[in-house]
Amino acid sequence: MDMKNMSASRLFFLFLLGWFILNAIQASFTELDPDEAYYWVYSQELDWGYFDHPPAIATLIKAGSSLLPGGLGVRIFPVLMSVFLFFMLWKLLKLEKNKEDTWLLIALLVAMPFLNVFGFIATPDAPLLFFGAIYLWLHQRFLEKTDILTTIFLGITMAALLYSKYHGLLWIVLILASHWKVLLKPQYYVAGILGVLLFLPHLYWQYVNEFPSFRYHLSGRNDAYEFRYTTTYLLNQLIVFSPLLIGFLGIALWKFRAENPFQRSWKYLIIGFLLVFLTLTGKGHAEPQWTAMAVLPAILVLHQSTVRGYLSRKWVLRMAWISFGLLLIGRILITLPQKKVETEFHKKYQSFIVKDLAGDLPVLFMDTYRAPSKYRFYTGAPSYALTDVYYRKNQYDLWDWSKALHNQRIMISAQKGIECDFCEPLIMREERRGTYMFVDSFQVTQNMWIDFEIDQDTLVLGESRTLQLNIKNPYQHTVKANTGDLPIQLTAILIDNNDKKHWYQLETAWTALPGKQDTKLGATLQIPYYDGVWGEVKLMVGFKAGVLFPTVNSSAKSVFLRQ
Repeated sequence: MDMKNMSASRLFFLFLLGWFILNAIQASFTELDPDEAYYWVYSQELDWGYFDHPPAIATLIKAGSSLLPGGLGVRIFPVLMSVFLFFMLWKLLKLEKNKEDTWLLIALLVAMPFLNVFGFIATPDAPLLFFGAIYLWLHQRFLEKTDILTTIFLGITMAALLYSKYHGLLWIVLILASHWKVLLKPQYYVAGILGVLLFLPHLYWQYVNEFPSFRYHLSGRNDAYEFRYTTTYLLNQLIVFSPLLIGFLGIALWKFRAENPFQRSWKYLIIGFLLVFLTLTGKGHAEPQWTAMAVLPAILVLHQSTVRGYLSRKWVLRMAWISFGLLLIGRILITLPQKKVETEFHKKYQSFIVKDLAGDLPVLFMDTYRAPSKYRFYTGAPSYALTDVYYRKNQYDLWDWSKALHNQRIMISAQKGIECDFCEPLIMREERRGTYMFVDSFQVTQNMWIDFEIDQDTLVLGESRTLQLNIKNPYQHTVKANTGDLPIQLTAILIDNNDKKHWYQLETAWTALPGKQDTKLGATLQIPYYDGVWGEVKLMVGFKAGVLFPTVNSSAKSVFLRQ
């Protein structure tokens, strides 16, 4: 093959073919990450929305799995999207006749860590990046030629961005902010209205399910500020933009001058994403992939800054190819079996250990959506999840599949902290990873709801307080007291300002909570001991099944706790 006389177009298409083959091989032989397995479980129940994310990734996985088996089926559409994403950036830069600059683009594309990762794994970021690139191309076209077809596709892509991940809204807003004069074009409103109309089914799903995603992302992830959230976020950007290229990016952002409104959007996107998520570290941990979209405009800025001579082409190319070499080694390592260095891509053996213990019994996993998802994918056996006071709600809580376990004999895979006479340590490769137990007549209360009132808003150590409970049982089954190995107790839960959890059994008389009925009960709360932070605490009510930690089955009320 004569590389010297090869055209830029032929060179880039051969590169895309090689990129597809590389990612398809890796997708076939690399174990699923637990989050990918979780999204695969999404795809088993297609809907307009899910607890954590919109439905694009579930739809892609469903389509891919209907065409191909195993991991490649789960990942085939993200693999294809990675190829077309690269193609769109090449078209954006109009490099059809420039082989030297095409080589530069290829080097920058393969050097970016997250473009390597999302080139073969199935997460919401894969369609988000794909539609982000399409939106850039359509926006460029919209500025040059405002025709009806571009307008329609711009609206469709707006909706596609939001159906991929809510970060898509930031992408749209920042591009608009970079050139607000598009608001003077009536066609932009047509595109926006079309995008909203296409997104309405998801909004309706949120409304029907009481906005679980919005409540989780806007308030459910809030934590007290710690300086490490900010420092970790800043260090993570070395990974996002490649530690060998991020210095060049800083120089490029300083020197780069936009020649048109479209190029101006590149810097808005990079700086906007970085600043928005830097601000969000004030309320908790920011995931590294949250700024991954900014890699696309970063590549454009790096490429054009190098072409214009602001950066040394020789050193940019050198660092880019070294970066890709290191990434390729890492990609090989996560594909090969590992025993000493175990990543999330090397843990399917844990599912088979649990399956060997459980036999034909159903398995309920405590405080994880990841383990039951991977268990279901690799063993083919049904699995369930239960969320207690130490964990966040997730899609399993919305599905409430665990109602099938009521009054059944089951195996429970739980945390290390649970101890009981019939518990056994769960050993994975000679290390204890948790606890398991077999229980009879498990009582399912996961989605029961308790409205409560307390007679005073001040709790005093040793004094009794009266609560009025209204327990709503949405199930067909009746929950019975004093049944099975894990009898149900009504429990008051206190969470102090250090997020420490405390719980106390409520004194109340009940024998059964009938299905499809509301049950009103009086209860007494007394706090005989307390080792947390005094003052204002959150009071909630839930169910405690035997030795398990309690679940939260009510909203929180603020009360004052004193000695």
